[in-house]
Amino acid sequence: MSEELEQLEPITQATVTVAWVIVFNKPFYPVYVWSLVGSGVTASFGTLLSAPLFLAITFLARRSPFAARIALPLIGTFDTLFETKLFGSASGTELYFAACIMLVALSKHTKSGGSAQWPCLSLPSSCSRAISSVRRYISGLHRTSRSP
Repeated sequence: MSEELEQLEPITQATVTVAWVIVFNKPFYPVYVWSLVGSGVTASFGTLLSAPLFLAITFLARRSPFAARIALPLIGTFDTLFETKLFGSASGTELYFAACIMLVALSKHTKSGGSAQWPCLSLPSSCSRAISSVRRYISGLHRTSRSP
């Protein structure tokens, strides 16, 4: 595996490393939820569904480094959307959108067409803004329904 990483450019190596960290940490997430909350462990097993997608990034990097760098924040965004739906907005999983945005910003590489970075950057930030807007709208509905 170290020979494969040596052949990849440094930004793609970092992408593969982040993907491996996520893949290795995903199985421990239900234990983490159980130790902190005590309930919701069954629902937290749903987070394991995205682990194969992150694993696929490590194999994609060999064929297309640029596609791997784009896939990491995109899969991370969809994983964050799924986990926000799974656990609810009170869980704070929307904070992972910030990590997705940082991954896009750090994965820019001028040789391989950094212009594709901007649509990927807009996806996590748009999702985050949409969730915030819906939350404000719903809280506004609750306030108006309570007033006499």
